[in-house]
Amino acid sequence: MVLDDASLAEPLAAALARGGLRTAEITFRTAAAAESIRIMAADPEMLVGAGTVLTRDQVDQAVKAGARFIVSPGFGRTVVRHCQQLGVPVFPGVATATEIQNALEVGVTTVKFFPAEQLGGAAMVKALASHPRVTAEWQCTRCSSTNRKYVLEGTTVTEDRCVACHTKHVVWPAERPVRWNAKAED
Repeated sequence: MVLDDASLAEPLAAALARGGLRTAEITFRTAAAAESIRIMAADPEMLVGAGTVLTRDQVDQAVKAGARFIVSPGFGRTVVRHCQQLGVPVFPGVATATEIQNALEVGVTTVKFFPAEQLGGAAMVKALASHPRVTAEWQCTRCSSTNRKYVLEGTTVTEDRCVACHTKHVVWPAERPVRWNAKAED
């Protein structure tokens, strides 16, 4: 989620909790990211992480603010190594078999397939995951979960391999707490 105003973090966390969502990824796309993470992470029932993390410094800022996991859009060895040294789960973005192999070689077993739609969606995930020795689990963008069956652009992805789905459709940037409250009750 992108928050450009940290004062929105607390009402957003409350709305997510009311809607049954206790995990949030706050992206490092704005200056309000670290403070937003700090505010949301103050709720012990929320699992808050940082996304769009590109540098070691951003990892440090996120962890200091209370992030309990890191997501990056690509496989950056410096970010991955630093997270591993800190003992913080890291989920790097991958788009190719080479990037998956690189992640597996350094001990990363859960990767984010990104950007999913532009890279062929579910068909590409199935192709990349088809080899029995590829043990990576997937976080997929633009998908939803129903009864532990993950749907990525209309195609079911095997539930044992897709562990999380990311979507921007939970919270739209233009929405404010009044609309978040309404959605939480839907």
